[in-house]
Amino acid sequence: MAPVTIEVGNVSRAFGGRDALVDVTVVLGGGLTAVIGPNGSGKTTLLRLLATTERADRGSVRVSGHDTSDPSGRLAVRRALGYLTQTESLPLRMTVHQYVEYVAVLKEIEPRAWRLAEVARCIDTVGLGGRMHDRIRNLSGGMRRRVGLAQALLGNPALLILDEPDAALDPETRRLMLADLAERSRNSTVVVSTHHTGDIGRWCDRIVVLSGGRIRFTGPPGHLRDLARGRVWRAAEPDPEAWHCWQDSPTTWRCVGASAPDGVGAEPTLDDGYLTALWSPRATRP
Repeated sequence: MAPVTIEVGNVSRAFGGRDALVDVTVVLGGGLTAVIGPNGSGKTTLLRLLATTERADRGSVRVSGHDTSDPSGRLAVRRALGYLTQTESLPLRMTVHQYVEYVAVLKEIEPRAWRLAEVARCIDTVGLGGRMHDRIRNLSGGMRRRVGLAQALLGNPALLILDEPDAALDPETRRLMLADLAERSRNSTVVVSTHHTGDIGRWCDRIVVLSGGRIRFTGPPGHLRDLARGRVWRAAEPDPEAWHCWQDSPTTWRCVGASAPDGVGAEPTLDDGYLTALWSPRATRP
């Protein structure tokens, strides 16, 4: 099966007079894509457009050739879709198993024996096999997030869109989740939004950086890291010439700016590349 392809062309979307996305154009193929950016950058709006729960004011969104502005196109996309919203609204009186099976019924997973096996598989995948008969209201925030992820994984969808799936997850659970998503992306298209750059570059095939509703970068993690090459240095105190400085040890500050002073450059990280994409007027990659 060919991987799901996503083509976003000159898309704009506004809410109450405020631009959420402005002339966004991006093409995504198979593999794992991480969408990163500050709060209010447009990440959730972009994922809602891809998941067909939001409509663009201008421009086009096509998923494997299906135009999401057309009802038949939206239906075709939804049949291949697993989706985790930013704020999953869960029925707190249901047990984990009851809720995930309810979603499986909505997804028309039949016959019943296969549905029950698939529900159990997805619950086990997110590490809740021992809690499947607990009511959702008795779970922690991180566990509730995993319940939402379990329903998104039902049926091994060809297109998996997850809006901040790592919110409220502990570091170990987050690492295991990213490893699982990277493995799944070998045979599907996975799009994940996150606030955490950290180790995301180890797992994803490409990164999209959004800021102010505009794409500031799209490409492999290594290319994002290289944006900051020659722009990172350490100093004994914050440098007023830097775009951004933060204390990375009791005695030194890490600085990112237009260029590093002679002789004090540092090897860039993915975080440095991300900051460069946000701050540098020359960082945008269409």
